[in-house]
Amino acid sequence: MKVFYKKIKKNIYLLYVLIKLVNNYIYDISRYLLYSNTFIKERDKETVEGRIIARYHVIEKGLALPETRLGFGKENIIELINLINKHHKTLEGSVHLKASLGALNEYLKFHDDNNYDFEYRSKIIDTINKFRKTEKKYGGVKTIKKSNINKYAKGNFTQLINSRHSIRNYTNENIPSKLVKKAIKLAQKTPSVCNRQINRVYLLKNKQLIEKALSVQTGNRGFNHTINQLIIVTCNLSYLDGVRERNQAYIDGGMFSMSLLYSLHYLGLGACALNWSANKKMDKEIREYIPIKKEEVIIMMISFGNFPEEIQVANSQRNILKDIVKEL
Repeated sequence: MKVFYKKIKKNIYLLYVLIKLVNNYIYDISRYLLYSNTFIKERDKETVEGRIIARYHVIEKGLALPETRLGFGKENIIELINLINKHHKTLEGSVHLKASLGALNEYLKFHDDNNYDFEYRSKIIDTINKFRKTEKKYGGVKTIKKSNINKYAKGNFTQLINSRHSIRNYTNENIPSKLVKKAIKLAQKTPSVCNRQINRVYLLKNKQLIEKALSVQTGNRGFNHTINQLIIVTCNLSYLDGVRERNQAYIDGGMFSMSLLYSLHYLGLGACALNWSANKKMDKEIREYIPIKKEEVIIMMISFGNFPEEIQVANSQRNILKDIVKEL
């Protein structure tokens, strides 16, 4: 009888936890639906600015590719122009409005330099002339030297951070596993919840596996042919417990991934974080190709490798500090 009551008590507790978990996930879903721009695209300054940043960064990434395709991003650029024209008053003074105009200017210059005409050229010129009031460099791309990157990566912490860029062009040189594992070991110093160290790393060196993984991720078009090695960062859910840790894997995994990016940079390798904003179908598909354990959630992919002596990178304008800091 005692065993029976213990079993009943355990089942009641599990039901209680399940109800709390569902209730908290509903809370998460409702907040996301209310405040993201999934349904209400242009609700306020933040949602508009988010859309503008995403679109002008597509231009920057396109211009930073090893073989930029002429006329790329037509629909994206037309939408960006429409957003600027519609919301320029709301975004007055925004560094991202300036960066979007700078990116459009770089796009125009790239095509002019290549004697390539396109139907929406006049729309870009009209928008730039109407709203661009500064000659300071905002948006677009810049050329950097590998020697300078490697020099500052070995400097102080400020130099390390400021010299890191997302690199989207790699040479075909093979990177020794020993060097990559050194970067991973450095990243292991990242704090984790109760020191449980839930991060896991899949190091892909087989070209076919890499191509399969990248085909599911899709955010690597234009430079995937230069990727010879790939990292997939995951977190093991088995180490987590209870309602309050339902999102902890993404916190720990994100922190670890950033440490890993800095470690690769410090050791002289270029890298690019490839986000894993995946739906159920994508998550299931990649597990068909890569033997990721069922108890692990994928955090992101990281492409990495040696890179040319001179390379173009996105400017990736940062927010003004006063816009992100609130002193209480």
